[in-house]
Amino acid sequence: MPTGQAPYKPVLPVLINKPTIEGIPSPILQSGDACANQCVTRWSNGMKMVVDYNEDNSHVSVEGPKGSSVTLCPDGSLKMVSAAGKMGIEINGEGYIKITGVYNIEATGDIGIKTDGKCDFTVAGDMNFAVTGGFNVAAKDANFTVAEKFDVGAESISVSGVDTLITSSASTSVKSLGPVKVHSTGSTLDTFSSGVTTIKGSTIDLNP
Repeated sequence: MPTGQAPYKPVLPVLINKPTIEGIPSPILQSGDACANQCVTRWSNGMKMVVDYNEDNSHVSVEGPKGSSVTLCPDGSLKMVSAAGKMGIEINGEGYIKITGVYNIEATGDIGIKTDGKCDFTVAGDMNFAVTGGFNVAAKDANFTVAEKFDVGAESISVSGVDTLITSSASTSVKSLGPVKVHSTGSTLDTFSSGVTTIKGSTIDLNP
């Protein structure tokens, strides 16, 4: 821009008392003289559109009559806010989505998530799964690290593997309100203890 030339001031036509198109109210205020840095258009039903030309804060936003809005931000991100700011979604140029407030997803059909890379979940509070059908996990390796207590409850529990090892740094107890059976289809069954091994029962049959 040549030195001394006045900065560009976009001038938009004033749209007042224009006919309604397809049931959409026309703007009742759009000042062309006020468009040096910002143009604000308001509709009679409460909708508003803002076009901001400021270099440090240039953006476009559309706001609904109940307070929900969509904003195209100067950094290239997209922000969506629900009515009265109860929930907000921000999508930035680096591929991150930030959600503020309560966010629920409800689908009447199937949902599928696929990634060609890794997938990480970080939860600061509790994490619960409620599944009315089967819950299946297929993985090459599975590791669980629990800081305090690990409980498994089911009507029937089955653990199978080629080489199965249960290790505990403290005591290990097996309790049952009914019979307890240890069965091996191999040639031997070994029980080893570096301390004292105690077996208690009203009847113990070592060769049934």
